[in-house]
Amino acid sequence: MADFYFDLIRGNTVQLRVPVVRNGAPVDLTGATATFIATLAVPDAAAPVQSITKSLAGGITPESTLVAGVLIVTILPADTDAIVTKTTYRCRVHIEESSGTETTVGKGDIAFAP
Repeated sequence: MADFYFDLIRGNTVQLRVPVVRNGAPVDLTGATATFIATLAVPDAAAPVQSITKSLAGGITPESTLVAGVLIVTILPADTDAIVTKTTYRCRVHIEESSGTETTVGKGDIAFAP
């Protein structure tokens, strides 16, 4: 599992590279679903951006091919434009393979600064 911490500027396009490996070998992602979710590390009902969610249907793409075992999560300016103070989100990347096997393949924190 990939552990990460990113300190980023809001309003920028950011691509996070998430390797998907098992026993040192790339996982074939053919037929898999993938989800990225980032939620506020400290809940704040007044925060303009409560969470950021991406999936293979929008925002997550394979780096080259589905058998290479690397996902790219793209966070767009529109996802973070409303952040006005330095804000930290707890993140995870989760896959469900076509076999039904579910795995968290990445987790960590992302801090966005204005």
